[in-house]
Amino acid sequence: MGQLEAGASLVFACSLARAKFLTLLIPVFLLVTTSDVSAGTSKKKWKVLRWSEGKYLRKTPHSYKISPLIKAVKKKMEDRGITAQSARAFGVSALSNPLVNVDEDGNIHTYIRVLASGDAERSRLESYGVSIEAVNEEHEIIQAWIPFDMVDEVAKLPFVWLITPPGYRVTRIGSVTTEGDVILKADQVRGLGFDGTGIRVGVISDGVDSMAAAQGTGDLPGSVAMQTYLGSGDEGTAMLEIVHDLAPGAELGFCGPSTSLEMVQCVNDLANLFGADIIVDDLGFFDQAFFEDDFVAQAVANVVAGGVFYTSSAGNSGLTHYQGDYVDSGQDFGSHLIASGNYVFNVTSPGNVRIFLQWSDPFDGTASDDYDLCLQAEDEVNCKTSNFTQDGLDNDDLPWEWRFEDCSGGCNFQVRLVNGSPQTLELYVLDGGVLDGADRISADSIFGHPAVPGAIAAAAVDQSRPNTIESFSSRGPVTILYPAPEIRQKPDLTATEGVAVTGAGGFSNPFYGTSASAPHIAGVAALLMSGGRTSSAAMTALRQTGVDLGPAGRDTTYGYGRIDAFAAYGFLQGALQFEVRVDDDGGSGNDNFCFISTAASDL
Repeated sequence: MGQLEAGASLVFACSLARAKFLTLLIPVFLLVTTSDVSAGTSKKKWKVLRWSEGKYLRKTPHSYKISPLIKAVKKKMEDRGITAQSARAFGVSALSNPLVNVDEDGNIHTYIRVLASGDAERSRLESYGVSIEAVNEEHEIIQAWIPFDMVDEVAKLPFVWLITPPGYRVTRIGSVTTEGDVILKADQVRGLGFDGTGIRVGVISDGVDSMAAAQGTGDLPGSVAMQTYLGSGDEGTAMLEIVHDLAPGAELGFCGPSTSLEMVQCVNDLANLFGADIIVDDLGFFDQAFFEDDFVAQAVANVVAGGVFYTSSAGNSGLTHYQGDYVDSGQDFGSHLIASGNYVFNVTSPGNVRIFLQWSDPFDGTASDDYDLCLQAEDEVNCKTSNFTQDGLDNDDLPWEWRFEDCSGGCNFQVRLVNGSPQTLELYVLDGGVLDGADRISADSIFGHPAVPGAIAAAAVDQSRPNTIESFSSRGPVTILYPAPEIRQKPDLTATEGVAVTGAGGFSNPFYGTSASAPHIAGVAALLMSGGRTSSAAMTALRQTGVDLGPAGRDTTYGYGRIDAFAAYGFLQGALQFEVRVDDDGGSGNDNFCFISTAASDL
């Protein structure tokens, strides 16, 4: 629990198992209990936790700071003569059990319950080899892996008051639960009684071919409202599973468009026929304008204006995107100069790729600047057969070119100006193709409906590295030129990917990409809105409480940061709550809880 500002008025109320009730006004000190158990006798000791210029002063018996469950596993390793250096050879991960998890290097998965969890405390823990995964600052719990031979040393640190195994979930919603549930603290909001009941969430993706299999394992509810298009594939199944993991009380709907026009229909039908409070999608349409809001974006903007919480994948183009102003290289038929001495886009791929090029003429049929997307080996005549001629006549010229090529042996492309003036160029490579590092620009790789103001563009961090953006996650900002120049700050929020799903129908498990991060945001929004909050309030709460992972404040990599469901819930309550565990029964687990609450305006 953090240091309280002078003058904050706190009310401390406890409801104890023995019908004790206590109300105190506490300006500076917090009282907690510890237990001293000797020869079967339980004796309560009250300790004062005092803050003085940010320092903690405490005295607590160290013998009660480590869970017996952890001690037992640790002792097994010590009795076998295992060291940190020999742990892998001994296969120590086999010592794991449903309550205590040990990795192959002998690290033990723990909750470290602390008096403070600031930078200094985290740094001190890391100096003992502790690998921190997550920090709950509200409850001052650090989830981390501790080397088994360092557990005692960590327990002696003055700010550590208890080391236990994590509270592993006992799932009642199916065979698999996304790791994002814990990382994003959705489980803590459900623990307060909010599960998405009364909220309808519409999912738009490729298909739900194997939905019945996921329903059979309990990973999806028995009823999912199908709207308009069934689609094909099972990415939709996986997205629905994530939403259901986080918000099992929410009603689910699905639509699977194959084209951008079908996408507009799906957006409208989920909003108007299904009555979705929240819509989430993971689709991109490269026929849509890169420099303005095209019809899919307009459809999304309309439902957002009507009060729908809309979130979409930011995209997976961090390694496959380029944007820059055209410069004549002086080489090869007017080829664009990417950088000094570089006028060729090099693509590596295991197979066929699609490449999409647009430039900054209006997307209204009047493009009069003619650019071609060419293989380097193609001469002017051969390249022209694979490109449009844009002459600005007859209102039929769009500023784009597409190519589909077998790049299994690598491909070398050029952007060539045939006629017209220099424009801003934007290029994407799809289907597993990757641009060489010298040829790509990650910035401004979000376009289309995720770029709509008021819609949430979802960036991605892997659940195993939740503080680091994935290299493929698309970046902002977004350059809009029509009808008026505008720079939009995107993405909006970050969530987890690389998470467990059932893999129904042979779909990838773990589930990677911003396609997996977006439904996490939708699921958390359903929890928040099930408390009677509007989409606007939920969005504001998520933005205001995001875990800041990049440069201070909002940025174009993480947006407002990684979502924190529990912090967002607290924001919506207009107060902060701190939990103090009072153990008066000698550690039997039959604990009591006290909550200190204070108006946010007082802090």
